[in-house]
Amino acid sequence: MYGCGCQAKSFKKISFGTRACPQQEKLSLDAVLRVAVWLRIMRNQAVTHPADAAFHALADPTRRAMLDLLRDGSLPAGAIARSFPISRPAVSKHLRVLRLARLVQERRSGRHRFYHLNPEPLKAVDQWLQQYRIFWNAKLGQLKAFVEADEAGKLRFRSPRKRRVP
Repeated sequence: MYGCGCQAKSFKKISFGTRACPQQEKLSLDAVLRVAVWLRIMRNQAVTHPADAAFHALADPTRRAMLDLLRDGSLPAGAIARSFPISRPAVSKHLRVLRLARLVQERRSGRHRFYHLNPEPLKAVDQWLQQYRIFWNAKLGQLKAFVEADEAGKLRFRSPRKRRVP
C-alpha cells in the first residue's frame, strides 16, 4: 500500500528518484492538463471578452439608441428611461449590459446615477471592422473600374450605323 492509500501492484519511478503510484501520477497529469487548458481559455478570454461583450451589447437596437443619447454627454438614468417606451427595469437591464461591456460608465451622485459614453471598447469593434472596410473598398474599386471599362468599351465599339432602307 502506498502513502495515498492505493493498492496498485506496480509503480513508476518519476523525477528526482522518487516513486509514485499510477493513480497519483495520473491525477497529477490530469491536474496539469486541466490547468493548461484553463490558462489557454483565460488567455483567449482576456483578449476576446471585451470585444465579444461590446458586440453583444451593440446587437440590440435599444442599447444602440441609448449610446446615441449618451453621445451628447452624461445623462441620469431617469432621463434615459424617459426617452424610451419601455419600463424602468428594462432600461436598467439594458444599462447594466452596456456597463458590463464597458460601453458606458456609471457615476453616482447622491441618489442619482449618471451614465456617460466610454469609447474605448468601440475601438476594438472599429479595429475588427477595419479589415472589412479595406476588403470592401478594394472590391468596390475593382467594380468601379470594371463598370467604367465596360462603359468605355461599349462607347468605343458602338459606331453609328446607317440604316438600310429596304
